[in-house]
Amino acid sequence: MNELLSELDSETLSEMLRFLSLELGRIVDEQQIQAMRMLVERCRRTREAEESGTRQVEERRRRADDEFFRQVYSRYPRVSLKMKDI
Repeated sequence: MNELLSELDSETLSEMLRFLSLELGRIVDEQQIQAMRMLVERCRRTREAEESGTRQVEERRRRADDEFFRQVYSRYPRVSLKMKDI
């Protein structure tokens, strides 16, 4: 009887250790995936911020160019007429 209980305890302990080992592997994998996801998210936010800054610079430059041409056309109406011909 003691041998049977001892054998059952060994099997139970073995199954528990196997389960815990698998769970540990799963948790480590989850943590690695989470770390990669956070890194990718940070890179995406950085890239979006850079693109947003570039877009703002382009829009300011475009507005400045538009204002320049508007002033030229208002001062020199013949330039405006020639540009329309082109």
